[in-house]
Amino acid sequence: MSVSTPDAASLKDATPAGSPTDFATRLPLVPRLALRELRSGLSGFGIFVACIALGVAVITGIGTLADGLLNGFSQQGRTLLGGDITASRIHRRATPEELANFDKLGTVSEAGLLRSMARVPAKDDQALVEIKSVDNAYPLVGTFKLKSGKPLAEVIAQPATAVVAESLLDRLRLKVGDTFELGGKPITVGGVIGNEPDKIAARLSFGPRVIVTNETLLATGLVQPGTLIRWRYAITNDDSDPVATDAATFKSFRDAGFIIRDRSNPSPSITRTIDRLRQFLSLLGLTALLVGGVGVANAVNTFVDRRRASIATYKAVGASQATVFRVFLTQIMAIASVGIAIGLAIGVAVPLAIPAFLGTDLAIPLVPTITWKTIAIGIAYGALIALLFTIWPLGQAERVKPAALFRDDVGASANGALPGRSALLRTGLVAAALVGLTYLASGTPRISMGFLAGVVVILFLFWALGTLVTYIARRLARPRRPELALAMTGLAAPGGLTRSVVISLGAGLSLLVAVALVDRSLVVELEGRLPENSPDYFA
Repeated sequence: MSVSTPDAASLKDATPAGSPTDFATRLPLVPRLALRELRSGLSGFGIFVACIALGVAVITGIGTLADGLLNGFSQQGRTLLGGDITASRIHRRATPEELANFDKLGTVSEAGLLRSMARVPAKDDQALVEIKSVDNAYPLVGTFKLKSGKPLAEVIAQPATAVVAESLLDRLRLKVGDTFELGGKPITVGGVIGNEPDKIAARLSFGPRVIVTNETLLATGLVQPGTLIRWRYAITNDDSDPVATDAATFKSFRDAGFIIRDRSNPSPSITRTIDRLRQFLSLLGLTALLVGGVGVANAVNTFVDRRRASIATYKAVGASQATVFRVFLTQIMAIASVGIAIGLAIGVAVPLAIPAFLGTDLAIPLVPTITWKTIAIGIAYGALIALLFTIWPLGQAERVKPAALFRDDVGASANGALPGRSALLRTGLVAAALVGLTYLASGTPRISMGFLAGVVVILFLFWALGTLVTYIARRLARPRRPELALAMTGLAAPGGLTRSVVISLGAGLSLLVAVALVDRSLVVELEGRLPENSPDYFA
């Protein structure tokens, strides 16, 4: 009786289409072998995934938070600015001809902004205040609220009446209905400001806000030739692009000394601050990734040591060094993609979580925004760091001979071998790509390059310190106490973690100390410039 043996073709036909086996057999050799290696799971790669995820989360989170703030700033620009367009000029009020040109663009509201002293002669007290004079059209956009609920125009329309910030009442120990002096003229407190929609677009405030009518301000006598007052004209326009309404008109305004702002960017200084904050924190995130790269390299070294039998088998059956390198690089980058995905998820969730913690404390509305640029930068940084700290140990592994691997010779382990020329070249190319990405993405090339150079120097110094510790430990006499002797042996062991631990702890602590010192230095610089007996007020 003969028994037929199924051939390979019949076995292939018997494999269910779409099954994992069918999918794996259709892959090219390198990803197919990498997929088989991944069947053992992610054991030993917890630190690897955590290091990548943390760095990507910081970079992506900072990017999405900045994008959300800028988007909210732009979307709420009309309200924050007080109109579609503003034109402001110091010292000189708009002439009737200039006001007529403003009227051609839309509805106009005039406001005056200056600083002065609010005095209470009966109490011999005074305080620096920010005065804002407005007309009947104010506010053109948004809602101005008094804590009493009364309309602003109705309150300040009364003779010599102002609405003030509550902090001024606390400072001068006043209440609604009391009086104080502006420029020697008695002013009655008519109400307390609840919400001022365009406050963020005004100049930096050094004192509590006082709002009066333009007529009341002129009656105080504070506005004289040379007074440091900024006249501001808010304009609302129904056009989709009010800035492009009349380029020649805006040029004439600028030639006359007006500073023009539009709703797309109501405060360039705030936009610059957000951009600089993004750049600075992104560099800190990159530093965290680089420091975490030490953990990545350790995880890869451990992985290579555990896979020495597999590497030996591949080489024993004729696999080339390039094939071994590609198989394990594919596997490690697949695991790195898990860390990148986790980091992206955390980073994208940051602008969604911030409002839950800060509520309405944010001065700028946060509109959750996800841009492809931010996502791409996070992915690129994560992938490049993973490659940078993976290629070297894999390059060491491909240099080890199969016989040494089978003998499990410690002296010939992957940690002790020097990578080949191709691995060195690949490491250099990845490092160059990382520098190029930082140069292009930072926005401040000079600062970012100096920052990267500093990080490299710090890593090298701690690597040298770790090497010195290992060198000394090898040459010191072993103590008699067993625990100390074992500790010294561990420090001096070939392929040990002494350098890695010194680099990780040293660089990590250096980063924390550097941030703390910068913060403290700024505070000391500001406080140190104040004289011991500085005046309380100035004229």
